[in-house]
Amino acid sequence: MNKLNSFQKELLSVFNQTDASYPEKVCLPALFEMQSKLTPDEFAVEFANDKLTYAQLNKKSNQIANWLLAQGVQPDQPIGICA
Repeated sequence: MNKLNSFQKELLSVFNQTDASYPEKVCLPALFEMQSKLTPDEFAVEFANDKLTYAQLNKKSNQIANWLLAQGVQPDQPIGICA
């Protein structure tokens, strides 16, 4: 197994400084809704050449949530996801 040199360790340390303050007692979906309203045109996710803005991702996630509800899934019911 390769050991990291000091430069690599420092780089990882800098990249991993991702602490951020956020409202306490607010669930993740609500935080995402808030972010999508603040920055609707910013990119939220990117894979290969595909990108989605916060507004697009929010719309797609709401479509999936509504479809799941129509299939009989209840709010707060755990479901499996295969990606």
